[in-house]
Amino acid sequence: MKKVWFIILLSGFVFSNQVIWGVTPKKWELRKLSDFLPGEFKGVSISAEGFLKLAPKEENLPGPDEEFYLSLLVGRDGSLFLGTGHGGKLYRISPTGKVELYYQVPEMDIFCLVQDGQGNIYLGSSPNGRIYKITGRNKGEEFFNPPEKYIWDLALTKDGLLLAAVGERGGVYAISPRGEGKQIFEAQENHILCLELTPEGNIYAGSGGGGAVYRITPQGKVSLIYESPYEEIRSLVVDRQGNIFAAASGNLIKSRNRGIAPTLPVTAGQSIEITVTPSSTTSTKSQKTTPILKKRQPSALYKI
Repeated sequence: MKKVWFIILLSGFVFSNQVIWGVTPKKWELRKLSDFLPGEFKGVSISAEGFLKLAPKEENLPGPDEEFYLSLLVGRDGSLFLGTGHGGKLYRISPTGKVELYYQVPEMDIFCLVQDGQGNIYLGSSPNGRIYKITGRNKGEEFFNPPEKYIWDLALTKDGLLLAAVGERGGVYAISPRGEGKQIFEAQENHILCLELTPEGNIYAGSGGGGAVYRITPQGKVSLIYESPYEEIRSLVVDRQGNIFAAASGNLIKSRNRGIAPTLPVTAGQSIEITVTPSSTTSTKSQKTTPILKKRQPSALYKI
């Protein structure tokens, strides 16, 4: 009888402990971006400040059988334009999913696309870089042919100028609607890889070879605003608050002073002096910028 009571009491003790442990609350908090990054995101996205929100719906689309997809443009009618390599082909994917060859260039790769208010598409090809203006399916012509071999990025200003980031000798061209281009910036690096415009008319340019971010004002003044420890600034975005986000990649390098060659101002026909801010006077905030997203080498996302 004692053994029976002992077993009953022991069972009750174990059961009570399970109940106690089962109702004891455990609390943890996820606040920062770094808290969420180890997880897997399904249907949600996270901002740099650590805010979660619903992500756009993902949907697989049919695509052409090409070796590389190098550039993508969402057209005014909802169509997708896809620049490919190494066959120099531009495809159009209709809103219903129909894929068609839209235009082909003799160069191997199509690295960048942009569309103007009239629906014309501008295409940057490489190597032996050329810019083409495409007005319809299989309807296009060479628009601008700089001496540099690579067209890395294109952007349109409010005034209707087409900006081109070029490589081999890194720089930026401003091209009129008539296809007349002038170099507005020449960098010491071999490549300018990306462009970003602001509502105020500033142009931000990211370089390859030195991993720098430059600012070109509407008056044509050029400033070096940030030097990353990586070789390349691949993409730039400016948010509504004016924060600059820079995607850096490539090997780690040592910072070094850079020179900026005086060039023509953005506005054609206007004579103005180019003012240079060298790396030694770059703002302290920019120099101490740390990556907000750094999943694995060799890449990082910086907030400047």
